[in-house]
Amino acid sequence: MKFCTKCGAQITEGTKFCMSCGNPLPVDAGGAAATAVAKKPINKKLLKKIIIGVVAVLVVVLVVVGVIFGIKALKKYKMDPTKYMKVEITGFDEKGVAKASFDPEFYSKFAGLIDKDLADELDDDKMTYDKAAKIFEDSDNDELAELFDSLEIKLDKDSELKNGDKVKATLEYDEDAAKACKIVFTKTEIEVEVKDLEAIKEIDPFKGVTITWSGTAPNVRVSYKADSDFPDGIKFSYMFKDGKTSGFNVGDEVVLELKNFTDKQEKELLEKGYEVTKKSMKVTIDKADSYITKLSDISADNIKVVADAGKEVITKKFTPNAKIVADAEGPVYVGSALIKSPTSTTTTNLYIVYSMKCKVDAEGYGEYTMYYVTRAYSLMNKADGTFEYKLANTINYNKSEYLDDNLKVYSVYGFKNIEDVKTYLGSMAIKNNYDIEWGEGLN
Repeated sequence: MKFCTKCGAQITEGTKFCMSCGNPLPVDAGGAAATAVAKKPINKKLLKKIIIGVVAVLVVVLVVVGVIFGIKALKKYKMDPTKYMKVEITGFDEKGVAKASFDPEFYSKFAGLIDKDLADELDDDKMTYDKAAKIFEDSDNDELAELFDSLEIKLDKDSELKNGDKVKATLEYDEDAAKACKIVFTKTEIEVEVKDLEAIKEIDPFKGVTITWSGTAPNVRVSYKADSDFPDGIKFSYMFKDGKTSGFNVGDEVVLELKNFTDKQEKELLEKGYEVTKKSMKVTIDKADSYITKLSDISADNIKVVADAGKEVITKKFTPNAKIVADAEGPVYVGSALIKSPTSTTTTNLYIVYSMKCKVDAEGYGEYTMYYVTRAYSLMNKADGTFEYKLANTINYNKSEYLDDNLKVYSVYGFKNIEDVKTYLGSMAIKNNYDIEWGEGLN
């Protein structure tokens, strides 16, 4: 039995063409058509199916492998870090302080997302952030170490907290580092309520402290006395502002401050539950003996007191044997001037100027107006409101020889006019390098 070499169909003896596919058959030397060796023909359709099946299996295998690797490449490691975030609130009502941290368990849970060996190293119920940071830094997992280094819990407020306040804690991190590690934080924010904080106790450091002063203005000296007893062994020290304890005047403000009271000491008090209500106390020197340093320090009433006393000094100069007789009206107040040392508060003199009508006790002379000056010294406004002074028993004068161009009288007390008075007082001030202040009536 013979078969076609092309399609495998059975060939009839002596046939030159395949009746199935028309393929010409080779002719042997005897003229008969050559035929294939008798064997089972190859089924090409079956072979094709087998090949297709093998390819399909290979494709499926490749797809499965690709899917497996693809799933692995796309896999995300999810974690809710807020389960391990805590906010601790300490202190006292209205002075509460918040602090955020991770539970010790967080570090191993975080590392265990992608590195079991590192997680085992971090598995410690006493693990701290600093210790964990060192372990991450020394590890071979640089990407995970970089992400850990970026983790930070931030609070929207962390001080001056009171009961009822809400504190929001948010985990911030490097998002690029998280993507590199394929880690997704499903939740990053928590909120806690401030409660159960005790009320803080106020303490006045200046309770029982008194400020006193002595001396004469503008050289008043100040001092203080502390008679205080504070709880829990609390003690305070004091000092006057800028260390000034003297040179004060009436009306000046004196400030006593807490000495060396630092922020650290204030914080330590807060930790004990105490808050100082103030750090200084002030008093005003309202009353003190004070030297006169300017005319405005002397009231108009006190100027009149001195002027009235000076009149008697002047009239005593006009004895029954005097060449000039005072008019019955006597001395009339004109004005005043103050001459003082620029370096001493005690060297101050008040000069009172008077005018007075008088006449020469001789025939042919008429009435003349003369000017006289008295001097008061040791001028002081007392703390009780009184005015203290001393009056010189002599008067200041020029010995004039002429009352006019024609009439001559020797040793006449007084000045002819106001200009002579001002010249006399001005030259006196210049001679002693003193300051002079002209009052009403002379300025």
